[in-house]
Amino acid sequence: DFTHWKQIKWPAIPGNDYAQDWAPEFVKAKDGKIYVVMSVCKKEMTKHYLAITTFNNGKIGRTWTRLTGNIPTNAIDPDIQYANGQYYLFCKNERIRKLVMGTSDKITGPYKVTQVKFDSSKFGSIEGPEALIENNQIKISFDTYNTEKDGTTIFHGLHYVEKNINGGNWSKMRKINSPIVTRHGQIILNK
Repeated sequence: DFTHWKQIKWPAIPGNDYAQDWAPEFVKAKDGKIYVVMSVCKKEMTKHYLAITTFNNGKIGRTWTRLTGNIPTNAIDPDIQYANGQYYLFCKNERIRKLVMGTSDKITGPYKVTQVKFDSSKFGSIEGPEALIENNQIKISFDTYNTEKDGTTIFHGLHYVEKNINGGNWSKMRKINSPIVTRHGQIILNK
């Protein structure tokens, strides 16, 4: 109901000293189990990687598994969806400031990743991809923003692109109209 909130306890990850846990997302696997995927950066590292763990009875697991495949070395904001017999990974390649998409037969990978190619040159950066896959269409929503020379960030709200799941090109960016500027948000279909 978005009125009553409950904090999810976030245990320290045993044996690891993390500088950042970034953009956690819930994932529903093909067997119905729920997982949490996020970007992780250890203190001795300068780049994020993507990791996944279980979520049972309101508790986040302690064993994190690094996602595998040709995932960018500095990936953030992961979103995983299961559709048409495979897992789809969406995230931002922080190095080139573009979105990427990968597919795998297993939730942990290996993911075969390619760039989501569309013209985003109007904005300095895009991030926080969230995908909906239904009726043979992939729709990805994402944040858009510019960073000014003085360091001020100007947000331009959510936009989206779409394409047929079986191929073709990504559409032009379209703005999602909202009376407020929204940022990262997970889309959950309740069927």
